[in-house]
Amino acid sequence: MAKGRTYNHERIARTDPETGRKMLQLTSFPTISSHLPYYYTSTYNGFTADSRTLVFRSQRSGERAAPFDLFRVDVDGANLTQLTERDRIGGIALAPTKPLVYFYIEGSLWSVNLETFAEEEIAHEDIGKPNWKGREPGDNVAWGYVSPDDRWYFIPSMNEAGEPIILRHATDGSDVRVIHTGADVVLQYVDPQGRGLMVMVREGGRRRFALVDFEGRVIGRYGWNVFAHGSPLGRSGLYQGCGMPPLHAILTMQEGQDDALPLVEGPYFWHSSASLDGEWIVADTNFPNEGLQLVCVRTRRFRTFLHPHNSAGHPQRTHAHPFFSPDRRYVAFNSDWTGTGQVYVAEVPQELYDELGA
Repeated sequence: MAKGRTYNHERIARTDPETGRKMLQLTSFPTISSHLPYYYTSTYNGFTADSRTLVFRSQRSGERAAPFDLFRVDVDGANLTQLTERDRIGGIALAPTKPLVYFYIEGSLWSVNLETFAEEEIAHEDIGKPNWKGREPGDNVAWGYVSPDDRWYFIPSMNEAGEPIILRHATDGSDVRVIHTGADVVLQYVDPQGRGLMVMVREGGRRRFALVDFEGRVIGRYGWNVFAHGSPLGRSGLYQGCGMPPLHAILTMQEGQDDALPLVEGPYFWHSSASLDGEWIVADTNFPNEGLQLVCVRTRRFRTFLHPHNSAGHPQRTHAHPFFSPDRRYVAFNSDWTGTGQVYVAEVPQELYDELGA
């Protein structure tokens, strides 16, 4: 069993030849590795609250259907440790207040401790489709979502009739229930302010955003979906994201507003994530790939941070999907620069923050 094993570091220091900025390739094992989502399925995305450690997935072997295991690694490349050794893990989400990662398998919610590597089955449910195991392997992962207070865990699943459902688990194992049935509601992210879940709802053949509380009740209405990809503007209460083609802009939307407004325009911004304070956005680009863009929300100025040298192709692992560490010191991203998807971090220079914020 490799679970709990700490490996020799795989870090490789690299320099972006176009900007001269330094980056650290954290993984280099010759199978696919990728970080957790950039769009706030939990409060700190794939970072721990102290900004010291990243949690990521890594394929066990080079076979097409090989399972992915969970790992942790520090931002300096040390303490590369395998957390799980199970097949077809889905519903992954990093706990905001505890040293845990949640995952879902065969109708059961589990946690694994980042420090002791102990696994605990929190609860089993028979509401979902029998033997539902997530959509692993490959890129189509069904992610889990965790409330900022660590009280609730959510996962999209299916009932026995084959209808989409949203399941809510109490993370102490005391309760599990369906908070929505039907394809008219799609989970987007957990509100970092702790108000509830952002979802997309269908209205008259179109989709708009709504905020629902942790019981599934609509408590706030936002505008129509004109975003290719997006996520919360930190704890500001606004939604931000990259406009669908032909727009070349990052847009913002506030509660009660039907139409999104442009924040910055320039390259084709593709996937964007904001700092928790809502003051900064980092976005990758495509068509063409012009690198990661650092955006100051207040001044509406942006600049290329670095080029991740990712192929930006069809597989999700080739998309950079950048996001900030909680202290905003680092940006994590994916890249297949070496030919295989790996996990990277780069430190954001204070002088770049100062320049764009001036």
